[in-house]
Amino acid sequence: MKDLLYTVGNIVLELRETKQAQEKAQQERIQQEMGMWLMSQFLQNPDSVEKVVPAMQALADFGKQQQEEPPAPSAPNRSARRRQQKSSKNQ
Repeated sequence: MKDLLYTVGNIVLELRETKQAQEKAQQERIQQEMGMWLMSQFLQNPDSVEKVVPAMQALADFGKQQQEEPPAPSAPNRSARRRQQKSSKNQ
C-alpha cells in the first residue's frame, strides 16, 4: 500500500512539474510574439517609438508586480471551518 501511495505521489509531482513547465513555455512564447509584433510596428512607424516606450515600461512594471504578488490563500475546507468555529466558541 505504501508503495502504491509513493508511486501515485511521484506521478502527481511529475504532472505538476510538467504543467508548470508548459505554462512557463507558453508565457515565454507570448512574450516573444509580443516583442516581434512591437518590432514590426516600430519598423513600420519609427516616429511612434517615443510614444510607445512609456506604455511598454508601464506594462512591464505591471507584469512584474503580478509575478511578485503571493497567491491568495485558498478558502478553508469544511473540516477546517468546523475547527475554527469550535475554537472560537471555546474562547
